[in-house]
Amino acid sequence: SQYVHRSRDEGKTWQIISPDLTTNRPEQQHLDYGGLTPDASGAEFYNCLLSIAPSPLDEQVIWTGSDDGRIHVTTDGGKNWTAVEKNIKGMPEGAWVARIIASEHEASTAWAVVNDYRRGNYAPYLFKTDDYGRSWTSRVEEESPVYGYSLSFIQDPEEPALCFLGTENGLWVSFDEGENWEVFGQGFPAVSTMDLKIQRAESALVIGTFGRAVWVVDDLLSLRELAGDRLGNGLTALPVNDAVQVKGLFIRPTGTIWNGFHTIFQGDNRPFWHTPIPYYISEVTPGAEVTAVVISAVGDTLQTLASTVWEETPMGPALVAADSGYAPAVGLHYLDWQLDQAITPLPRSWGSRGIAVLPGTYRVVIRYGEATDETTVTVLADPRYDFDPFVDRDLYQAQIYLNGRREQLMGLLETLDEQREKVDKLRTSLLESDNTVMLTHAETMLLKIDSIKHLALGKPVLKQVGAYQSFEVTPISTLRAMEQKFMSAHARLSDQELTLLREAARGVESFALLVDAYQRETWEPFVEEVKEMGVVWE
Repeated sequence: SQYVHRSRDEGKTWQIISPDLTTNRPEQQHLDYGGLTPDASGAEFYNCLLSIAPSPLDEQVIWTGSDDGRIHVTTDGGKNWTAVEKNIKGMPEGAWVARIIASEHEASTAWAVVNDYRRGNYAPYLFKTDDYGRSWTSRVEEESPVYGYSLSFIQDPEEPALCFLGTENGLWVSFDEGENWEVFGQGFPAVSTMDLKIQRAESALVIGTFGRAVWVVDDLLSLRELAGDRLGNGLTALPVNDAVQVKGLFIRPTGTIWNGFHTIFQGDNRPFWHTPIPYYISEVTPGAEVTAVVISAVGDTLQTLASTVWEETPMGPALVAADSGYAPAVGLHYLDWQLDQAITPLPRSWGSRGIAVLPGTYRVVIRYGEATDETTVTVLADPRYDFDPFVDRDLYQAQIYLNGRREQLMGLLETLDEQREKVDKLRTSLLESDNTVMLTHAETMLLKIDSIKHLALGKPVLKQVGAYQSFEVTPISTLRAMEQKFMSAHARLSDQELTLLREAARGVESFALLVDAYQRETWEPFVEEVKEMGVVWE
């Protein structure tokens, strides 16, 4: 329509509160050829309003933009309207006013997104006023790197210096309220960026594209700190979004969509059991590495964190663990925390995650050279489940107990591995001697150690169809069974599961007794025999 319509009863009835706010040219409002029945609003024709933007700060202020280059504002709720497009230097007459955005920071401020590509002009246009349209400034100058005609714009509601501009060729970001722009990369394609919205609860930028789906930038907290120039010298730990402690092994979309076309939801969910910890390096310290630890509310160190880097993966650009010795350059970086507490891993364990931490607030202390800074992460309970702090605490304590048995078992196996390594070196040195008695004893000892380890680990299984998994009940197998159970546990342990937990503990204790007997009855006499024969082997 060429008018502003207002409803005070949620759309049941409407009234016109403006005059015609377009050029109202009759020659642009007729049918050149037909077959279509015109809409009562005349929306098929030229001379229509494209954007209506009420001020979120003053209900009396309303902005409009039309498809034929008109921009109007009212400051009295629609009683009087003022045309302000003539005040914009550099705006092509009759250009398409794609968006008017009323500022959330000042009632007198608005932004106008203008394009003129329908007439062969592909330049980007973005204008800003701070005085109700009496004067305007261009926020995309000719020397700007912005490429493609303008389609969308948004200013961050929390940090006014942070702005985003969508064009036909991608997304651009400014950290100084449009004075300078740079392309927003990190995997976002050079695609028609049609609409931009900010999801306040998640501090996320939601991007609507033409033909390339919906994208979400879920770390506006860091960008706000950069735009607000709140970075320290050397190292700055940045704010972190709240993280949900997901229960279960996976998340999948709820059902399918467009069933008539036999298609399913193909979007990417945010990775769960992971939360990125952003930090900024403003000055490089040669030879310095980044280290970080997660600390509980009572001061216990729960986990050490690794830096991540952007790399190309089969699924596109993604954050992956950086190589050892990674030295960050100046800029924004991320650590990765799996919302877990470190554990002693079992051999051939699935994944690298430790014990899921309980909901609460945790400190992350980051060090880079001599610089230290910290931030906090608030871990929330999974909203899909009724959170019972007593059940979750019991599950957590059960995993702490299980990890104690895991540490005990791995300590015993580590001791056996060290002894095996010593004996193997001894056997190798004896191969070139004529001490066949000692060589035989060393080979027998290697077999003895391997047989004891097999009691804990199970015998190796041939990797062939139908025989790729051992069904032996061993201390490792019972510990792994409980480990897998805890990955998806969200209810109190059943009697059967408690029995399995006790069996796992008894299996480790029995193995510990066996190893203790071996140490007294086999290993210590063997060490004495080596000493008596004067063989140097350590």
